[in-house]
Amino acid sequence: MKILERILTDSDINEIIEILRRVNFEENFNYLNPFISKHTFNELILRESFFNYTIFVYGEFIDEKLSKIAYYQLPDVATLSKSATLYLLGCENTSTPINMFLYNSILNLTKVFPDISKIKINIKSNMPNLKSLLKLMNDIGFKKEIELKEEFDDADLLIYSYFIN
Repeated sequence: MKILERILTDSDINEIIEILRRVNFEENFNYLNPFISKHTFNELILRESFFNYTIFVYGEFIDEKLSKIAYYQLPDVATLSKSATLYLLGCENTSTPINMFLYNSILNLTKVFPDISKIKINIKSNMPNLKSLLKLMNDIGFKKEIELKEEFDDADLLIYSYFIN
């Protein structure tokens, strides 16, 4: 089994779209930002986002097949924000630890974008996989920053952040 982690680019768009079709974002450690739909990730939007440097995408390949993905929305250059937002975490193969993959994605993000000082994740309080996702976030070092009551009709919004030293 050959395992390779690397930064994804616009040449990986087809693989990104394929893994997003296969991953169930309601189980295990999979995560999709509650403010977006996985149908948002089509070829045109991905290509534009890569071209404009508004996203950072990191992946793990097992035997040349994309098996894990971490997708970050970068701060708008017109603002003074220094925080990126984890938009999705997809894990199709758990033969390698998801916590190390997520940590490596953060390390690579901060190498490429050294001004980033915080990674945020928006979590809906009634997600089916909430417990496993919160355990992963705590294991990595994310801290709960705020809980917004009744942000959604059926749930609260939890915002966790990872602070870069």
